Amino acid sequence: MVRIGERLVDAELFEIFNAEATQARMRMNEDWQDWHASDALRAPEPLIRALHTLVGTSRHVGLVQVRGIAAAMEKLLVKQREVASRCLMA
Repeated sequence: MVRIGERLVDAELFEIFNAEATQARMRMNEDWQDWHASDALRAPEPLIRALHTLVGTSRHVGLVQVRGIAAAMEKLLVKQREVASRCLMA
Protein backbone atom coordinates (compact mmCIF):
# COMPACT_ATOMS: atom_id res chain seq x y z
CA MET A 1 0.00 0.00 0.00
CA VAL A 2 1.03 3.59 -0.68
CA ARG A 3 -0.06 6.42 1.60
CA ILE A 4 -1.15 9.59 -0.15
CA GLY A 5 -2.15 12.09 2.49
CA GLU A 6 -4.77 10.30 4.57
CA ARG A 7 -5.52 7.75 1.85
CA LEU A 8 -4.03 4.28 1.38
CA VAL A 9 -3.83 3.17 -2.24
CA ASP A 10 -2.85 -0.25 -3.55
CA ALA A 11 0.80 0.03 -4.65
CA GLU A 12 0.24 -1.66 -8.03
CA LEU A 13 -2.79 0.52 -8.78
CA PHE A 14 -0.85 3.63 -7.78
CA GLU A 15 2.03 2.62 -10.05
CA ILE A 16 -0.39 2.37 -12.99
CA PHE A 17 -2.01 5.70 -12.06
CA ASN A 18 1.39 7.38 -11.71
CA ALA A 19 2.51 6.17 -15.16
CA GLU A 20 -0.73 7.34 -16.80
CA ALA A 21 -0.68 10.65 -14.93
CA THR A 22 2.92 11.25 -16.00
CA GLN A 23 2.00 10.67 -19.65
CA ALA A 24 -1.06 12.93 -19.33
CA ARG A 25 1.06 15.66 -17.71
CA MET A 26 3.63 15.52 -20.51
CA ARG A 27 0.85 15.75 -23.14
CA MET A 28 -0.76 18.65 -21.30
CA ASN A 29 2.56 20.52 -21.06
CA GLU A 30 3.19 20.09 -24.80
CA ASP A 31 -0.37 21.02 -25.75
CA TRP A 32 -0.34 24.06 -23.45
CA GLN A 33 2.97 25.31 -24.89
CA ASP A 34 1.83 24.69 -28.48
CA TRP A 35 -1.44 26.52 -27.83
CA HIS A 36 0.25 29.58 -26.40
CA ALA A 37 2.84 29.64 -29.19
CA SER A 38 0.05 29.67 -31.79
CA ASP A 39 -2.61 32.18 -32.76
CA ALA A 40 -5.41 29.74 -31.90
CA LEU A 41 -8.17 31.09 -29.69
CA ARG A 42 -9.67 27.75 -28.75
CA ALA A 43 -8.05 25.41 -26.25
CA PRO A 44 -6.73 22.34 -28.07
CA GLU A 45 -8.90 19.25 -27.90
CA PRO A 46 -5.94 16.99 -26.96
CA LEU A 47 -5.36 19.15 -23.85
CA ILE A 48 -8.97 18.63 -22.79
CA ARG A 49 -8.74 14.89 -23.49
CA ALA A 50 -5.60 14.61 -21.36
CA LEU A 51 -7.40 16.35 -18.49
CA HIS A 52 -10.38 14.03 -18.97
CA THR A 53 -8.03 11.04 -18.73
CA LEU A 54 -6.58 12.43 -15.50
CA VAL A 55 -10.11 12.88 -14.12
CA GLY A 56 -10.93 9.24 -14.80
CA THR A 57 -7.70 7.71 -13.56
CA SER A 58 -7.62 9.77 -10.36
CA ARG A 59 -11.26 8.89 -9.67
CA HIS A 60 -10.49 5.21 -10.16
CA VAL A 61 -7.65 5.37 -7.62
CA GLY A 62 -9.71 7.47 -5.23
CA LEU A 63 -7.63 10.64 -5.39
CA VAL A 64 -10.57 12.97 -4.95
CA GLN A 65 -8.60 16.22 -4.80
CA VAL A 66 -6.62 15.48 -7.97
CA ARG A 67 -9.86 14.51 -9.69
CA GLY A 68 -11.53 17.73 -8.56
CA ILE A 69 -8.74 19.94 -9.86
CA ALA A 70 -8.52 18.11 -13.20
CA ALA A 71 -12.32 18.16 -13.61
CA ALA A 72 -12.46 21.90 -12.91
CA MET A 73 -9.70 22.57 -15.44
CA GLU A 74 -11.44 20.37 -18.03
CA LYS A 75 -14.75 22.17 -17.48
CA LEU A 76 -13.05 25.57 -17.75
CA LEU A 77 -11.35 24.69 -21.05
CA VAL A 78 -14.54 23.18 -22.52
CA LYS A 79 -16.32 26.45 -21.70
CA GLN A 80 -13.39 28.42 -23.12
CA ARG A 81 -13.70 26.51 -26.41
CA GLU A 82 -17.44 27.30 -26.56
CA VAL A 83 -16.88 31.01 -25.99
CA ALA A 84 -13.97 31.16 -28.44
CA SER A 85 -16.06 29.39 -31.08
CA ARG A 86 -18.82 31.98 -30.70
CA CYS A 87 -16.25 34.78 -30.99
CA LEU A 88 -14.84 33.25 -34.17
CA MET A 89 -18.32 33.04 -35.70
CA ALA A 90 -19.16 36.66 -34.92
